[in-house]
Parts: sequence; C-alpha cells; structure tokens
Amino acid sequence: MLLKKNLVSVLIILLLLVACQAEELSDKSIEENTDHNSEEEKVSPTDTSSEKDDSNIADEEEMENFSEEDSDPLKNLIKRAPEEPATLDEIIAYPVGPLAGNGRITGEAPLMPVHEMADYVMEQLPALSEEASEEELDQWFKAYRSLFAEDYPDPNQILTEIQVDQSDLPQIGDQSISFKDQFNVLVILDVSKSMINEIDGEPMIDIAKSSIHDFVTQLPEEANVGLRVYGHEGENTAEMKAQSCQASELVYSLQPLDQSAFGNVLDSFQPAGWTPIALSLEQAKQDFKGFSSETNNNLVYVVSDGVETCDGDPVQVAKELVDSNIEPIINVIGLNVDAEGEQELQTLAEAGEGSYTAVGNEDELKRVFEEAKELLLQWKKWKSSAEVGAYQDRGDVRGKVLELRSEWRYLASDEKNIMERVLMQLEDDYLGGNYSYLFGNINALSSVIGDYGDEAQRYLEEKLENNYEEAIDEIYEQYNDNVVN
Repeated sequence: MLLKKNLVSVLIILLLLVACQAEELSDKSIEENTDHNSEEEKVSPTDTSSEKDDSNIADEEEMENFSEEDSDPLKNLIKRAPEEPATLDEIIAYPVGPLAGNGRITGEAPLMPVHEMADYVMEQLPALSEEASEEELDQWFKAYRSLFAEDYPDPNQILTEIQVDQSDLPQIGDQSISFKDQFNVLVILDVSKSMINEIDGEPMIDIAKSSIHDFVTQLPEEANVGLRVYGHEGENTAEMKAQSCQASELVYSLQPLDQSAFGNVLDSFQPAGWTPIALSLEQAKQDFKGFSSETNNNLVYVVSDGVETCDGDPVQVAKELVDSNIEPIINVIGLNVDAEGEQELQTLAEAGEGSYTAVGNEDELKRVFEEAKELLLQWKKWKSSAEVGAYQDRGDVRGKVLELRSEWRYLASDEKNIMERVLMQLEDDYLGGNYSYLFGNINALSSVIGDYGDEAQRYLEEKLENNYEEAIDEIYEQYNDNVVN
C-alpha cells in the first residue's frame, strides 16, 4: 500500500517538472522573437509609419469632403444648382425644391411663412454685390429657383390608350363570316313540284314563303335583299324536264328591301317543275355582279326540299362561286329532306363554306332564319356599342388631360408667386440692388413653364386622338374583317 502511494507521488512530481520546463522554453522563445523583431526594426532601411499616417489623413479628408457634398445637396448651391430646364422632359425631371409646396393654391398646411423662407434663402445663398455681372446674377437666380421648383406632373403617366371591348363579340352557329361594309342576302327558293307536299297540314312552299318574308323584313335596313326561284316553270314530267331544268330566274334583284314589292313577288309562285340547283348557283354569280367581296358580305340561302334533279353538279358550282371575286357564303336549309338528300345538301353547304340546317317544320325554319338575322343584328349592335365605349373613354381621358393642365397651371402660378414674395422680403442690401433684374427672370421663367404646360396638353390631346382613331379602326376591322367563331 505504501509502495503504491510513493509511486503516485513520484509520477505527480515528474509531471510538474515537465510542465515547468515547457513554460521556460516558451518564455525563452517569445523573448528571442521579441529581440529579433527589435533588431529588424533597428536595421530597417526606411520607416513607412509616416507614409501610412499621411495616407490615412488623406483618406479621412476625402471621405469627409465626399460626405459633406453628398449628404448636403444644398452645399455650394451656387455651383451645384441644376441647369434651367430647356424641354418638357427636363421640367418634369427637375428636382423638387425644399421650399416647394408652400403655394396658396396647391400648398398643404402648414405653410412656411414668407419671412422664414427668406431667412432660409439667405442661409443657402450668398449676398449679391452691386457690381455683380449678369452671368453671376443668372447663376444666383438658377440656385434661387432650385429652392422653389415645384413637382410638375408627367403627362406620360396619363394612360391615353382606348381599349376596344372584346367581351361581347357575336357568336351564332358555326359559320366563318368576314364582316365588310355592306350585307347582301340572296335567297334561292325551290319552287319544284315536291314543295307542294305538306308538313303538319301546311304546304312546304307556304311555310318557306312565310319564313323568308319574316327573315328579310327584319334584316338591317342597309342590307340588300334578292330573290331567285327555280323549278317554277314547266311540269315535273319527263316531257317537261328540259324546259323546267332551265327555269331559274332572279325575280327580285339585290336592292334595299321594299316589303310590299318583295312580298308580291314571293307570293306569286307555285310549285311546278324540277330542281336545277346547280344552274341557280351558276346564275347567282351574275346576281352579285358589282358586289365584290372586297367591300361586301355576300350571303346565299338555298331553301330546298330535295337534291339536284337536273343532272347538274351544284357542289362543283358552289366551289367555283366561292373562289370567285364575290366569295359568297352558301347556306343550305333542307325542308323535310330524307337521309340521302341531307347528305348531298350537307356536302353542298360545305363546298359553299356555309352551314346546312335540316328543318322538319315551320318553327324550325323560322328559327334558322332568326339566327341568321340575329347574327347580322348583333354585329351591328356590337359595333355601335364599341364605338360608344371608345367615345366615352376618349371623354374620360380628355378630362384627365384637362386636370393635368389645370394642375400644371396652378403649380406654375404658386411657384411664381412664392418666388416673387420671397424676393420682395429679401433686403435690398442682400440683393445688391438687383431686385428688378431678378424679378424679370422670375416672369420669364414662369412664361416658359406655362408654355411647356400648353405643350404637355397638346402632346396628350394629339396622342389621345391618335389612339381614339386607332380604336375606331380596330372596331371597324373587327366588324369588317374579323373571322368569328
């Protein structure tokens, strides 16, 4: 036990001895390094401490000067004042002065009293001498004005664009219709023998006549209306086929509607012969003579109870007609047609880039014509509504233009008035007897600013009118050229 205690004691002593020795070595090393550095300082060929001090002093002075110049934009105002604006954009970009907003018209309470503003001016600007040159006076005035410069409104912030309402474009059916200046509607009516057949106890010819009459009388007043009939001559016999197949006649030429005359012509025909649809479409090209597609919407409505029976090819004729300079849209209305006949009439409508509608009774036929009428009337209504909307937008923007001009005028008046009142408050000795010259500068500047206000108004009104005309052009383009659906 005693041996163990002695061993522990010996170990502790050894550890202490090692620690002490390490500390002595460390102290010695530090001492040597210190001596070495001291020797280097003694033998150094140059001493850079003075250069560092000089550099620090220069940097501090530069930072001090920079800080003073940029933290106080009014320091050395005579030299630093912005040049007087020479354009509208320069007036708008000119810095707002610290004394702005104290005018009687546009200022907001509390307003700084005139004598306090005069004191402020004398703090910022040096007194003028009686011997001051015009150059010196102009420089002083430039600085003086910079203290009062108002915040003039930017005319570019007024949005003069006029939006054309696209939310209510007419969409009826699945036809593609390009709207032009004039609508021309040609109805081609089947008066062949089969049209005497009845639907719900009424002859199909009478149903067709009634629906056509209602349709054309409700078209826009400016629309031209025409009526061509076929199958109205001869008889539906083999012997009379040749004669009847040549029977296609324009009985009411394309013109503004005369309801009485149109009705009399329409009612005069009774079912008789065969069905020369191809011939009727071929002759329709002459019906539209003088109505080129460049400025006209040419619409054809073929009303028939069956297919071609005169050995013609109405599909081919329809394609040629669409490719001509009249470019009509050929719509086909099938009255109580069987499945085979519907297929042929559907093909005809597709060739004419129109639509085919099968109707089984008078109500359905009336609905088809009602949709066609609504298509034209809704476009007319949209055009009128869009024009009114654009006109109202122009009025709203014009009101904002006038508000901007008034604000500009009030700001210019306030700026002039305050500059004059403060100038009158300044002592004559301070101004060096140059009051009249400086007062003249105020009037000259105010006149220039007023002129730029007029220029801003003219600029906005011209831009507004151009945008309004563009909006109207877009409306007419939509109405005339826009492909709907």
